[in-house]
Amino acid sequence: MILLDSGSDEKWVSSLSSMLRGGVLAGAIAYAPTEPEARILADTGFSVVLADIELEGSTSIRFDFSEGAKQAAGHLADLGHTRIAYLAASSERETYRLRLQAFSQEVAARGGQVVAIEHSASLEFDDAVGAGARLLALGAGFSAVMCDDDLLAAAMVKAAGVGRVPSSLSVIGVGDIELSRMLTPELTTVELSAAAMGSGAIDLILESGENAGAVQLSIPSKLIVRGSTGPASR
Repeated sequence: MILLDSGSDEKWVSSLSSMLRGGVLAGAIAYAPTEPEARILADTGFSVVLADIELEGSTSIRFDFSEGAKQAAGHLADLGHTRIAYLAASSERETYRLRLQAFSQEVAARGGQVVAIEHSASLEFDDAVGAGARLLALGAGFSAVMCDDDLLAAAMVKAAGVGRVPSSLSVIGVGDIELSRMLTPELTTVELSAAAMGSGAIDLILESGENAGAVQLSIPSKLIVRGSTGPASR
């Protein structure tokens, strides 16, 4: 097994494509590539499993964020939150765009509104804290923040300051990584099982030689309620 971190650098994607075409590798699992990157790899004609992105005609496994978004929006609505902000990852990856889209639609279906969106320059913690501070400075009157990622949610809690979460601001993350239970309060988050994604991708790549045609699998998501969400302050 060879592990490559492309860092979204096209030269690494091209290198991996060349390795596949040259027969150096039997196949590849590509996690959350952009659509152009996914097409480059899919066009090699070799066994490629796309993880957390779906491309017509290709074998893929992805998180289904719809149920998690529905549960998160419903949880906030039940707590009285109608004006909600969104702290987004600054990324071209499809997975983040779909998270924002699904959550916004579910909030609207419950009579609420996503009133402000701020993008972090990266998933680096300091960048994310700065994005959280900019979001708070907008003065948009929101009482809850949905975040693209648990690290962004942790940064949002940091930017809000001691004692504000959840008394005056509710925060939800995505991922349920170990960090989510290290915070005080512990983080309410939409679980995306990395273990299920990894094992599913391995199964697909091992079975790819036996199966004809493309296979698409999805992994469900669910909300885990902890201490970072509470009733909307009046």
